[in-house]
Amino acid sequence: MTKFSIVVAIDKDAHIGYFNRSTGKYDLPWKCKVDMDFFKELTTTNHTGKIPENQNVVIMGKNTYLSLPNKILSNRINIVVSSSYELWKDKCHPDVIVVPNFQEALYYCSTGENRNIYVIGGSQLYKEALGHNSLGIIYTSIIPKHYYKPNVKPTISFPLNLEQLNKFTYKSLFYKKDFLKVYTFQ
Repeated sequence: MTKFSIVVAIDKDAHIGYFNRSTGKYDLPWKCKVDMDFFKELTTTNHTGKIPENQNVVIMGKNTYLSLPNKILSNRINIVVSSSYELWKDKCHPDVIVVPNFQEALYYCSTGENRNIYVIGGSQLYKEALGHNSLGIIYTSIIPKHYYKPNVKPTISFPLNLEQLNKFTYKSLFYKKDFLKVYTFQ
């Protein structure tokens, strides 16, 4: 099976997002250009060049997709996982691939060569990815603040909190099966 990585940014409470009632969409609780630049660099860089069939793949849930301002992450193959696949397959950007489950997304990725595959959220997809035996690396950006907003519900959390993440051994800043890469911003 094809190896994949998780890319996630969390605050000190392991929150990854919240439902913004004014826009009716899920959103990040913070604005962090350094993290966004890191995310873009990581998910677009591929040692095989920018040949379309070898582009990196980003796998996301429906709510993560809906939170994207342009409805597509350029220079990457975008796969949206949605249990309401039949309703969504024709409503997404024409270059987006919609699949009914995570296993189907991984199967699609196995048909290409030399791709880096990144699971980029949301929380339900992270839970499934964390339990999968093809998980290779977790790239974790820790935003060193608390972003809890009592009047904003629900907040969305990463399945592992900081205490659980800290149980992994730090080595060369990478988590491969037993090691965690933590990318911290001041």
